[in-house]
Amino acid sequence: MLIFIGGTVLGITIDVLMLKQTLRQEKEATIRQVVESAYGVVAHYRDLQQNGILSREAAQAAAISTIKGMRYNGEEYFWINDNQTPARMVMHPLMPELDGQPLLDEKFNCVTSLRSGSDGPFVSTDGKKNVLQAVAEVVGQTGHGYVTYLWPKVQPGGGLAQQGFPKLSYVKEFAPWGWIIGSGIYIDDIDAAVRARATLNLLLLLGMSTALLLLTSLIARSITRPLQATMQTMHGIAKSNADLDQRVPVEGRSEIAELASNFNQMLDHIQTRDRALLRHQEVLEEEVSSRTASLREANIKLDAELNERKRQETILQENFEHVRALNKQLEDAQNQLLQSEKMASIGQLAAGVAHEINNPIGFVSSNLGTLKEYIDDLLGIIQAYEKADPLLASQPEINSVIAALKKQADLGFLRKDIGVLLGESRQGIERVTKIVQNLKDFSRIDSSDWAAVNLEDGLDNTLGILANEIKGKADIVKEYGGLPRVECLGSQLNQVFVILLGNAAQAIESHGTITIRTGSTEADVWIEIADTGKGISPENIKRIFDPFFTTKAIGKGTGLGLSLAYSIVQKHHGKLAVVSEVGVGTCFRIEIPCVQPNARPGVTAPAAVAETMA
Repeated sequence: MLIFIGGTVLGITIDVLMLKQTLRQEKEATIRQVVESAYGVVAHYRDLQQNGILSREAAQAAAISTIKGMRYNGEEYFWINDNQTPARMVMHPLMPELDGQPLLDEKFNCVTSLRSGSDGPFVSTDGKKNVLQAVAEVVGQTGHGYVTYLWPKVQPGGGLAQQGFPKLSYVKEFAPWGWIIGSGIYIDDIDAAVRARATLNLLLLLGMSTALLLLTSLIARSITRPLQATMQTMHGIAKSNADLDQRVPVEGRSEIAELASNFNQMLDHIQTRDRALLRHQEVLEEEVSSRTASLREANIKLDAELNERKRQETILQENFEHVRALNKQLEDAQNQLLQSEKMASIGQLAAGVAHEINNPIGFVSSNLGTLKEYIDDLLGIIQAYEKADPLLASQPEINSVIAALKKQADLGFLRKDIGVLLGESRQGIERVTKIVQNLKDFSRIDSSDWAAVNLEDGLDNTLGILANEIKGKADIVKEYGGLPRVECLGSQLNQVFVILLGNAAQAIESHGTITIRTGSTEADVWIEIADTGKGISPENIKRIFDPFFTTKAIGKGTGLGLSLAYSIVQKHHGKLAVVSEVGVGTCFRIEIPCVQPNARPGVTAPAAVAETMA
């Protein structure tokens, strides 16, 4: 039944669509024929012009007059516009006020579709395209074509209605005069005819469907009544949980009766199986009840034992963590103490060496000055003796001995070289003196208390100590900002500078640059030590301040340098941060407050946090 109705609906739809297409094609052919007739009239007057019978103006006027009076279908008319830009209306028989106008008013923007030529699909528009613009586009491609738009109808009493109706126009270009001749017919009657046909087909479909449904219901009733009765009985049996004694009535020998008989046999089997399952379930429930009681008792004992064991494991774990934390603190404190004692011993040794060297250096420097005076005197005497050389010419033996001694000693060279040697010796002594002074300034055994210190001087002294280690590996670039004096332990901060500058030199594999920058804010000073070395990998940069952590080869480092530096900066309420990129270099930044809060010996500073600069 559904297939039949669906096929019928499909046939009706195809019939309606074919009707609409046929009517549309008839409309297109009709309007094209009438426009061709008007085109022939204009061509006739053009021929009269060509033959010299009429002038161009007279021929055009006659053609316009003739076209204006032409009618078909009682009320349809022709119109003419030109192909200029913008296009203008040449003649409109019903609206003479439009003659010579470009039709730019909003009401003329009503084109819904257009097509160039006689074949092919129509191209839809947004319904706001100008009529004359659309006509120009159509004839601009093939010289003729179709345009659809909404246009008011002529009212029976005269004039035009306000409402627009769909209209189909055919236009053709008359090139010799630059005209476009067109006419249109309303196509709303196509939709009316289609609706009438569709209504008729729908009524036929409803009549046929009603008859078929009545016939189908009569046939189905003879089948569904016994089936419905059987299904109601089955449904009642299914809804009753324990009443399986009901049976489906069996009437006659139809398929439904056979179905009911099979269903009754299935109920018999189910009833037998349920009785057996019920007996087995009772036995299982008794066994499960007994085993459940035993398991519950065992479970209680296991829970108690497990809770006790968990408690003892938790106590052991807490004790272990506490011992491990104490060991770690003890190890860190011991490492820091060893390193501090080591650096203090080195400082004391440096101060002692400086003190012991200072005395001999003093008298050596003084003796060199005296020696230079003696040599200058001797050279002056020799120069005075040389003035007596002409007098010795009369004494050839003495003269020859003196000349031989002068040649052997190369007196002229001695005069020049003695001054150079004394100058170099003086410079060496001055350099040793500077090194000794740097050692004294670095160690500052006598300045172990908090004091106001110029940290830029400490940087310069440290560079003097490390001159041999840095020389040849890196160029030193100083970008000092002029620091104010800082309340600190100068000797300990010098140790930080030694560690950071030494690491910077060791990080440079061939030759690079170490840049030292300083600056200050209102409350703090900062020092940056940057190198162009190999850098620190991201996985190591988080551990560089840990005691005994080092990336150097075995025997090349203890891993305590940066840990000690961090501890010293921390003691000064400061921050020690680092930023590094592998293959580019590393920069350490120290920030120290200018005035220490409660900076007194034996007072522990609050913990600072090691940072890594982003």
